[in-house]
Amino acid sequence: AGGEALRKQLQQVQATLGRKQGERTTRQEQVVSLLQQVRADLEALGLPEALPEAPDEEDLARLLQAVADAPLEEEETLRRQRDELHGRIGYLRQQRQALEATLGLEGHVLDVEETQRELEEKQRELRVREKARQIVELAQRRVVEKVLPTTMERMRQLLPVLTMERYFDAELTEEYRIRVWDERAGERGDWKEKNIFSGGTRDQFSLALRLAFALATLPEERGAAPSFIFLDEPLSSFDDERARALLYLLTEGEIARSFDQIFLISHVRVDPALFNYHILIDQGRIVESDLPEPGELDLGPLFTAQ
Repeated sequence: AGGEALRKQLQQVQATLGRKQGERTTRQEQVVSLLQQVRADLEALGLPEALPEAPDEEDLARLLQAVADAPLEEEETLRRQRDELHGRIGYLRQQRQALEATLGLEGHVLDVEETQRELEEKQRELRVREKARQIVELAQRRVVEKVLPTTMERMRQLLPVLTMERYFDAELTEEYRIRVWDERAGERGDWKEKNIFSGGTRDQFSLALRLAFALATLPEERGAAPSFIFLDEPLSSFDDERARALLYLLTEGEIARSFDQIFLISHVRVDPALFNYHILIDQGRIVESDLPEPGELDLGPLFTAQ
């Protein structure tokens, strides 16, 4: 009676109905998702009430018309902001690549929590170092304040000897720059900064300050600390007159009277008679020496030539 054909038609209708129901469910989900996105956009634009909770076709048509009629005055601003954001993203990518190359992290994925812990540890180390720097600076200021008066007094004693009675007085500015009193400047003299003088004169002032500091920091009781001083190449920029002044200071003057041993290192030839012992060094090796055997060495000036 044709029942088999009817059953096939029924199966086809049921299959078509199932497919349509699936399509309707999918489209309903898409509509819900699109409505959520539209509501989010409207809220971002300050129009949260522009779309009802259950909009019909008329509501959607009105919304589309309102969007079509909306002014585009800010389009250029938005386009500029978009370009700026693209540029910023490109710059940050370059910075990231540069940092990865510098830190050797190409291809590595950093763990955020571990990196945060390391950052906190480094920040703590930095705070500790900053505190240490402050302590050192404070200690330095206190040492300078304690030693500075004696240092300047000693420098005023050494300066006339080193400068052949040319300069007698000196002082340090707040920035610890040397100034000397020049009696020949103007009618009444004037203080002059070290940097305006010639190279040899500047070296005289600097050497006078270093020697004065060495004298100022000597213990009051002799024998409380090693009584020796090393001078490395002090004659390299001195002419003959300045060199004689310094050598007098080292062999007969205040330095000779204050230190039991004086070590002078020089590429400039010095009269051997001025020093008790001599060492000649070539390419880092001792090639000549008149030092006695251990235990027989008397305290006294030592000249080392390189």
